[in-house]
Amino acid sequence: MPYRDSAGAQVGGNGQGLSITIPGTIQAGDWGFIGTMAGGGSNASTAPAGWSTLVPDTLINAGAARLAIYGRQYQAGDANPTVGYPTAPASGNNIAAFGIWYSGVTSVNVGTLGTGAAALTRDCPSLTTGGASREVLCISGSKGSGSGFPSSLSFGPDATLRGARYATANFYPSIGGGDFTKATAGATNIQTATWNFSTANSFGVQIELVGAATNSPPTANAGADQTVDSFATVTLDGSASSDSDGTIASYAWSQVSGPAVTLSGSGATRTFTAPANSAGASLVFGLTATDDDGATSTQDNMAVTVLPHVEWLMTSGGLVPIRSG
Repeated sequence: MPYRDSAGAQVGGNGQGLSITIPGTIQAGDWGFIGTMAGGGSNASTAPAGWSTLVPDTLINAGAARLAIYGRQYQAGDANPTVGYPTAPASGNNIAAFGIWYSGVTSVNVGTLGTGAAALTRDCPSLTTGGASREVLCISGSKGSGSGFPSSLSFGPDATLRGARYATANFYPSIGGGDFTKATAGATNIQTATWNFSTANSFGVQIELVGAATNSPPTANAGADQTVDSFATVTLDGSASSDSDGTIASYAWSQVSGPAVTLSGSGATRTFTAPANSAGASLVFGLTATDDDGATSTQDNMAVTVLPHVEWLMTSGGLVPIRSG
């Protein structure tokens, strides 16, 4: 699923909520994800209007911080989402949010949340669902303490950092996301979020982005060209046709050129009787295949060359041609 864009927001001492400006690049149907983190344990968040809760508001590290993740498929005219924080953060306990959008997502699988008092790094624990080649989003947040705060983020070993909202002062959380493509089905690699500052409060989670099923069309194979005698029974065989992600449901044979013949049979094969002609003949046939998802291949052609037909009479002087064609 192609990454579209990201945006972040951060505020302190606000009991109204935290609004994220939707980037102008976002299109109807894109899926958005908002990760939010509060620096104090009493600052529970509420979902923006119309957004689903993917990870419920969760208290981490004995009340030192809270987090939540929300998601929504963007509709034209959507207002900028506002994460509600009914309780104003206490002095020094501020809040941050990060939004990220992808196109082509039809559903999501949310992995296990990893939280705790982590120094420097925080794993996004593996998902155990889905197939290979699916995109996985890793969202991580971290809150500094004392006289420091996290202000840079990287993911590894395979994920690409897409964006983050970094702390601008002590006690502010930082939050961001990156993504990677699954190499194998089932469990993913654990993608580690690395912050530049040893923090006491952090989290990480993987979200698998499931896209609309894609179907590759089948490949028609009409078989090798043939050379036959007049009146021979000719078999056209398309059984070498293939479909890389399914099965072939039907075969369609047609005559492209040459003296008209009647094709008989069903499935991958057809038969006909080669015509007789003193000069021989060349006939071309085309095959298309349709798969179990309704996709049709491009046409593959093959040629049948019919040898000239001559009838002979045995005489005392040897074989004499008496009729051709």
